[in-house]
Amino acid sequence: MEKLEPFIETLEQLGNDIPQIVELSKKSGQRVGHVVLAIVAVTAILVLIFLGPLILSVAITVIYPAYKSIEALESKDTDDDDKYWLTYWIIFGLITLGDQFFWFILELIPYYSWIRFGLFVAMFSPQIQGAKVVYETVLRKILTNNKDKIEKFIADIQNSASDI
Repeated sequence: MEKLEPFIETLEQLGNDIPQIVELSKKSGQRVGHVVLAIVAVTAILVLIFLGPLILSVAITVIYPAYKSIEALESKDTDDDDKYWLTYWIIFGLITLGDQFFWFILELIPYYSWIRFGLFVAMFSPQIQGAKVVYETVLRKILTNNKDKIEKFIADIQNSASDI
C-alpha cells in the first residue's frame, strides 16, 4: 500500500479542488484520494460493462490487423501478406459501411455485435483466412458481375466532384 501513496496523494490533490468529493470524503470518513480512486474504479467498471464489447471489438478487429498490415508493408515479401491484409481492410470497410446504413435493422439481430466480432476474427485468423474466403466466394462475383455499373458510378461521382 505504501507504493500507492504517491498516486493517492496526487488523487487527493485533484479531489481537494472538487467540493462534492471533499464533502463525500468527510461523510464517509475516507481520505479524499481514496474517494477519487473509488470513483475512478467504479467509472472504469461501468465503462467496461457497458462499452466492453465495443472496446474489445475495436481493439482486436482494428488494432491487431493494423499492426499486421504495417508488418506486411515492412516485410520484404510483398505478395501474399500485403494482398491478404488489403483484402481484410476492403471487407472490413464494406461491413462497417453497411453497419452505418442498416444499423436500425442490424440492431434487431440478437448478439449482432458478437456475430460481427466473430466474423472479423475469422477474417484475420491465419487458420481460417476468412477475408480470402469472403472475397473469393462473395465479393469477387459481385464485383465481376457489376464492374461496368461500379465504374460508371465512380465516373459520375468524379464528374460531380469536378463540377463542384
